[in-house]
Amino acid sequence: MITNTVLDWFYRVHGFRLTSWNQPFLSPLNLQEYTNAITRQGSPLTNCFGFVDGTVRPICRPGEKQRIVYNGHKRVHALKFQSVALPNGLIGNLYGPVEGRRHDAGMLKDSGLLTSPEREAYSPRGDVVSLWRPCLPPSSSFYGPLPNWGGPSIYCKHASV
Repeated sequence: MITNTVLDWFYRVHGFRLTSWNQPFLSPLNLQEYTNAITRQGSPLTNCFGFVDGTVRPICRPGEKQRIVYNGHKRVHALKFQSVALPNGLIGNLYGPVEGRRHDAGMLKDSGLLTSPEREAYSPRGDVVSLWRPCLPPSSSFYGPLPNWGGPSIYCKHASV
């Protein structure tokens, strides 16, 4: 199919733009702009530059090995992707596809995203900036559950920043 050929070419030539942290829109100045934009919207997260988001994309039921791609939570056969969404609407990082039965925490571990922000994501002052990930425990480069701060139910890093 011509569509698959074009997609394969596009990923082979431009795939690094989705998986690499070495992009102009992820420079320290831009990361600081993202954290400022999130803070201006009333967020208690003062150094958060993006949001980890997983998505389940339904597919047709395969003829063989259906259990591998079956997602019991959504009750569909699917492929899963994980991305880092930035406040300007761009995808800062993309991981996937992975089989539909894979848990989000396992996908996060396999993607290398647990350690990437510690190595790559800094403000112009040299401070580490973090990501927000719902439903998963906090780590050194991610926000986790925020104690009751009087606002909507969101998540925030416990350690001092």
